[in-house]
Amino acid sequence: WIDDARTRKLTWTENELPEIGVDVARFGNDRTVLFHRRGPVVLDCNYYGKRDTMETTGWTIEMVESAAKLHEIEAKQILIKTDDSGVGGGVSDRLKELGYRVVRVIAGSSARQDDIYYNTYSELWFTGRDRGKDSKLDLTRLPEDVFRFLRADVLAPHYRMESDRRLRVLGKDDTKKRIGRSPDFADGFNLAFYAGREVIMEFV
Repeated sequence: WIDDARTRKLTWTENELPEIGVDVARFGNDRTVLFHRRGPVVLDCNYYGKRDTMETTGWTIEMVESAAKLHEIEAKQILIKTDDSGVGGGVSDRLKELGYRVVRVIAGSSARQDDIYYNTYSELWFTGRDRGKDSKLDLTRLPEDVFRFLRADVLAPHYRMESDRRLRVLGKDDTKKRIGRSPDFADGFNLAFYAGREVIMEFV
């Protein structure tokens, strides 16, 4: 599915605004990864390591402003979805203070479809997967290095069915043990496509 998305040219509708996913790291071994997408099309990615949350705030604003210019809309119309579970909270707080449109996504919280998914983390992964499965994903504009990282990440996690028949994607620690790193590119990608309860409330 992800290889098909690498060769599939799609476009967006006028009522689909650009969205940004921000998976925040800080000074550890993980990377901060930002994705910009509109509709089914992934348009840009930025990534780096060992930067503080204020620098990440600056890079996020840079991506938002570039997207606004590209799409000829106001920057503060663009939805920014941040991983708010840990250090990402500092980025969310500052962006909110500056008036940007931020959705705080907490991976361990209840899923919007909590009869299907064990938690938001699981829902994030299946939302991203289903984009590829349903042929609603265009990765043709990504640089080759980003595509390689993303492809490796999305193939990495395992999942299982719980006794209540909810699907549970095993956590980052499990993935790190098997591949030796965190799937940061997939996390940023999944945030960009996330359409959970918080996103829906933001659009109302």
